[in-house]
Amino acid sequence: MSWRTLLPRRALRLGLGVMLVVLVFASEAGLFGKRGLGLLDLAIYDLRLQLQPSRPYGKIVIVDIDERSLTEVGPWPWAPDKLATLIERLGGEHGARILGLDLVLPEAGAGSSAGSSAGSNARLRRALTTNPVVVGFRFSNEFGLQPSGQLPQPIWTVFSHPALTQGLHSWRSFSANTPSLAHTARGSGFFSLLADRDGLVRSSPLLARYKEGVYPSLAVAVIQADAAGRAPRMVADRRHHGALVIGEGAQGVYLPFSEDGKVFFPTQGQGGASASRFRHVSAADVLAGRVDLRLIQDRIVLIGSSSPVLSDLRSTATGQRFTDVELQASIIAAAFEGTLRTSAPSGSLGSAIAIGLVGLAIAVGMSAMAAPGVIGLMLLGVSLLLGWSAIAYTHLQWVAPLGNGLTMLGLLALLNLAGSYLSEGRTRQAVIRLFGQYVAPHLVVRMTEDPLHTPIQSQDKELTILFADIRGFTRMAERMDPQQLREVLNRFLTTMTEVVHAHQGTLDKYIGDAVMAFWGAPLDDPQHADHAVTAAIAMQKAVQELNQEFELIGLPRLSIGIGINTGMVRVGDMGSQLRRSYTVIGDAVNLAARLESISKQHDLPMAIGDATRRQVSALTLEWVGDHRVAGREESVQVWKPLQASIEAGAKPAVGEAQMARASLEMGPSQSRAVRPEGRLPPAREIQRRTGTTA
Repeated sequence: MSWRTLLPRRALRLGLGVMLVVLVFASEAGLFGKRGLGLLDLAIYDLRLQLQPSRPYGKIVIVDIDERSLTEVGPWPWAPDKLATLIERLGGEHGARILGLDLVLPEAGAGSSAGSSAGSNARLRRALTTNPVVVGFRFSNEFGLQPSGQLPQPIWTVFSHPALTQGLHSWRSFSANTPSLAHTARGSGFFSLLADRDGLVRSSPLLARYKEGVYPSLAVAVIQADAAGRAPRMVADRRHHGALVIGEGAQGVYLPFSEDGKVFFPTQGQGGASASRFRHVSAADVLAGRVDLRLIQDRIVLIGSSSPVLSDLRSTATGQRFTDVELQASIIAAAFEGTLRTSAPSGSLGSAIAIGLVGLAIAVGMSAMAAPGVIGLMLLGVSLLLGWSAIAYTHLQWVAPLGNGLTMLGLLALLNLAGSYLSEGRTRQAVIRLFGQYVAPHLVVRMTEDPLHTPIQSQDKELTILFADIRGFTRMAERMDPQQLREVLNRFLTTMTEVVHAHQGTLDKYIGDAVMAFWGAPLDDPQHADHAVTAAIAMQKAVQELNQEFELIGLPRLSIGIGINTGMVRVGDMGSQLRRSYTVIGDAVNLAARLESISKQHDLPMAIGDATRRQVSALTLEWVGDHRVAGREESVQVWKPLQASIEAGAKPAVGEAQMARASLEMGPSQSRAVRPEGRLPPAREIQRRTGTTA
């Protein structure tokens, strides 16, 4: 091929590739509006977390109101004096540094008698006042849910930091603690979570809006209480949208957040008391005094529940399910470790430049490559983008968006592979590879000569469908050696496929020991019914020839049943994203399969539907009888080729003698099959059905 031909084609591929890179760069730079992480980005993040080892974290202890606690202490809600005892033992006796309640405290008087309610509530208020307790509350987006309890004062309003808070999620309602309990605690924060579009919980809002107020999450409130109640400062950040700073100097805690106020959960390992990175203690053991004091002393203690009655189990990026309190613990631990991560800021030039440079280099290289080189460069580009993602994750604390970049590389590869195939004339070979497994080679050649008239997409079309199945195959398989059985089955399926191809049919699939084929697609065939019936006759003859070979080598004889039906079906390339095939579906297909079962049950060589009978012209068909089919209100007419017509190979005149002979040829088992009364219709009725006279 001359350079005059190659250069324009390379220039076209390069130009289209550069245009694609420019569009992706503009999207990453935010020129088309804000862009979040796509499902591909989230999948990469999930994989990264799943490969990350789990490291125990000893500074946080979870006190679990588990099923055992609810059994020993009683069902929820517990009486205020029980909760007061739990808080006093954790905060006073055991010396926990901070107590965080990942639950809403029961209403006043819950679980207590009327006489003891006032005293119990006073004791609970006293426990909240004298111990370092942070209480939780729940926001909700449920329509029609009325607010309950009283919210604490917001730490800011949306007007305090409008540039940093305008993207925060706004909630519709809340379920909070009663005023007498909420105002006695050292702090409070919400523990509500939002799932991603695929149902997984990957991130937690550090801040949220309700009306014009800005409220902290339970994790932020616990960290604030641990810093002696110092108010958090909201600051702008060069790497993130914003950040909360709690405390001063080296002891300060830095919590970055994205435009919607979220950080990603750094979940590790598995959830639950037995496999969590945090120590779990049963609330029942605390109340019963069965807990070692050293497990709690000078630690942050979060009180929550693993019981489905009180908490939801959240599906996370690691593929494991975690309780709400474990997720709050993960945020607190990551904040102290400095490993909180956010999505890259919208319009970040870092991601845009990285993706743009990689894309431009790959586009230039691919334009001069054949197929192997294109694939190699695509893999190189994927490696470079994954390397950039790892750098952003480790040093910038970003979950960098790669979906657009990886999609760009895939499109560049497709563009250049398509150009390579077109330039080398591989389109025709692709058609041959696609249809070679379904139809005869000479038909594939016809399709490649006129590909526009060979539709691959599914369409409604009238076809004739055939099912052929070995009778008694299960019993045969039980008696035969597996190697012999494989040889018999391979020989049978090969022979049947050759018959289908020889009669212009399309092989649909093998179903165990059965063959499914159809006529009339992908190429039009006005005589599809005739070809299907003649193919069925040829199949029976081919099986007889196979049996002669099998007898010589000591293999069992085969007998097959065939069902044929004609009707409107859906035909084309169908299936899932993982596997597709050229096939047919529809009621006519189901009836063909039922007819094959009828032929096997009643020892007919083949059973042909009435719709096929009306289109057959090359052979004379004989009416066998009516048969009821499951799922159909009306019985179906069953036909078979007349023996004389099979022998002649064309449609003969049918006289009374032939009819009588055809009637005698049908055995008693067939008579029982086609007539509920146990007999065949008389010869006169056969003549009337076939349109002949004596």
